[in-house]
Amino acid sequence: MVYRFRVTFEEYDDVIRDIEVKALQSFEDLHLAILASIGFDTKHDASFYHANEQWKRGQEFSTRPGTGVKAMKGTRLTDSINDPHQRFGYMIHSNPAWEFYVELFKISKDEDKVYPSCVKSTGVAPKQYGTSVLGQEKQDLDFLNESAYSAEEEEGGPDLEDGPPKMSDDDSVLDPMESGEDVDTNFDSFEDRDPIND
Repeated sequence: MVYRFRVTFEEYDDVIRDIEVKALQSFEDLHLAILASIGFDTKHDASFYHANEQWKRGQEFSTRPGTGVKAMKGTRLTDSINDPHQRFGYMIHSNPAWEFYVELFKISKDEDKVYPSCVKSTGVAPKQYGTSVLGQEKQDLDFLNESAYSAEEEEGGPDLEDGPPKMSDDDSVLDPMESGEDVDTNFDSFEDRDPIND
């Protein structure tokens, strides 16, 4: 089984990457695939956070595990996916930090190709360091301030109010419960939820 995630920058909503990764691969695999797709290096710690429909953070999966924080490495995605439209916050803990929205929007069968894979790339990613592609220095916003990271993350972190951009009309959503295929999603349950906005 393969998950397709849509990855968007918190600040640059015209930059989009669609990443396919096997369900049995780890958060670390997804992390490295995202970095490669936007041309960022691996020098900094990073975290994924379970997120609800309002993007409020929950369980953290980090390159720097600790008390209450699970390790990205070795933690399979399928063990943490309980919604066919699962959302994660993703943060690179540099200074200033980079924040992303990550949303599952398609589940399909494994094909004979290498995973993870960036299957769609829209927009030019900003530079990781220094001046952005917009010609302005990236500002160190309060809710991304590294000095506030430790205290906020232990409490579940701030809400991400605006959410990612809406998907375009050509983005089909494949719900395994409606596909007619016998696909083991490994979900505990499917609740009635609003579909992702087209």
